[in-house]
This record gives sequence, structure tokens and C-alpha cells, in this order.
Amino acid sequence: MVESIAGGCHCGRLRYRIDAPVQDIAHCHCSICRRTTGGIVTT
Repeated sequence: MVESIAGGCHCGRLRYRIDAPVQDIAHCHCSICRRTTGGIVTT
């Protein structure tokens, strides 16, 4: 059984739900995520 994973960007414009095995990751580089983390991208 695959566990459902949900999340999104700090700014709230991007939301997701995954009902399959996770095979890859991505980075967000919006201005709010950069400001929130102090980095250039957020994984």
C-alpha cells in the first residue's frame, strides 16, 4: 500500500498530493520560499 503525501509551497500557490511511490524531488525558488529559508532554493 502506498502512503499519500501532501504538501506545498510556503506562499500557498502550489499544493500537491502524491498517491504513488516518490521517485524524484524538486526545488522551489519563489521569493517567499527564499525569504523564509534564507537560501536560494527550498527542497
